[in-house]
Amino acid sequence: MVVVVVLIGAAAVGVLATQRESNVDVAPRALIDHWHGALLIHDCGTDLPFASNDLSEDGVHTHGDGLMHVHPFNGAASGKNATLETYLRSTGGVLTDSTYTPGPSEVPGVLDEAQDCAGEPSELVLAYWDDPQAAEPTEVFTENLAEFLVTKDNYALTLARLPVGTDPADIPKSPLVDQIEQLGARDS
Repeated sequence: MVVVVVLIGAAAVGVLATQRESNVDVAPRALIDHWHGALLIHDCGTDLPFASNDLSEDGVHTHGDGLMHVHPFNGAASGKNATLETYLRSTGGVLTDSTYTPGPSEVPGVLDEAQDCAGEPSELVLAYWDDPQAAEPTEVFTENLAEFLVTKDNYALTLARLPVGTDPADIPKSPLVDQIEQLGARDS
């Protein structure tokens, strides 16, 4: 009986340690929420292949299906830590406000806004569609890209290197926006 009580106590301490007090009851919640969003990475007119790494000790990852799977296993990927940076880290990618370096198994090389885009100055942008069916993005970010926080299920994101001043209506969106729920259900 004493062993059972000790094991239950140790498990409870472990769960509390992974839930970081600052993230308790802040969505997405560890071991509760299971969200999906379509992610497109685009470089000056070319949609890039989907990331393929599905290894994540924290639960924010991909299965190579073009979705960000956000079902955090612990506080490192839940609440205010459910960021684009957390997802990209699971694929080996690194994002700054001016460059994106994909993971080691991904292509192509670095997206760098210091390089021209079809002869025009370029910029790295992150477009977010709260409603993935909407024609135009809800918001377009050019700063703090890695800090983008996932706050809901069923959304679309495009990380793109585009000519400076591209009209938001012209930012490409993932072709998977009609399939988010079906693809996400495969790992539920």
